[in-house]
Amino acid sequence: EISDKDLYETYLPAFEACVKEGGVEAVMSAYNAFDGTPCSANPRLLQTILRERWGFDGHVVSDCGAIEDLFTTYCIADNKAEAVAMALKAGCDLNCGSAYQYLLTSYKEGFIEEADLDKALRHVLRSRFRLGMFDDPEHVPFSQIGYEEISSPAHVELAREAARQSLVLLKNDGILPLDKAKIKTIGVIGPNANDRMPCWATTTARRMSVLPCWTGCGGICGSMAARFAMPRAAPFSSPVMRCSAKPYLRQSTVTWFCSVWAWIPSWKGKR
Repeated sequence: EISDKDLYETYLPAFEACVKEGGVEAVMSAYNAFDGTPCSANPRLLQTILRERWGFDGHVVSDCGAIEDLFTTYCIADNKAEAVAMALKAGCDLNCGSAYQYLLTSYKEGFIEEADLDKALRHVLRSRFRLGMFDDPEHVPFSQIGYEEISSPAHVELAREAARQSLVLLKNDGILPLDKAKIKTIGVIGPNANDRMPCWATTTARRMSVLPCWTGCGGICGSMAARFAMPRAAPFSSPVMRCSAKPYLRQSTVTWFCSVWAWIPSWKGKR
């Protein structure tokens, strides 16, 4: 739990800039809970702040499996039909996962109304229209983007430069820069040091070359004849959480509601 002062001065500014200045078309709700309410079912985040205060007019999509969590992990819903109703009414328009297949059941059981479905549908269809998905491909710039643009050298270099500039050195006790004449061994330690899966996120384009930390360090520092301690990678997994007799609300310090944002040019005024 955080104070409103900390929320608005520390956590929200970066996301607000993405919405107001960056013009994001899609926002992804996170797995964690805020103020005791899971982010994918949190109307304060998805409605009051995002749409009413910031004027966001795109669509909201859940992180993958986050809506199922309302039933299986947080236990604030008795079944999946109730879970999807909570998310939809809170402002989660689209589901990454399989939960929204229960929308019809939710409607038949009275958890949601047709107006709730219409509202989400308008948000999702508006994004699709902006993408030109219902127009002649010849008139849609996006359709002219070739496969060769994926992981192109220019884009890889841009990503590398963004990574360089994002680094912040808080303290240097004299060890940096590394002295190649003195250092012969660098230990890359940790369960994900030689594991590619954590690097994937949700981007698994076939053209991409994903290198784990150990391989990347070897490529950069190989000229100094350094030897690397390559630990055996542990399976990439998360702890299993089960519902107890009482609803369990998982608290987290993960930043606000947006773990990842998707950026689709709005083309405002050019639809």
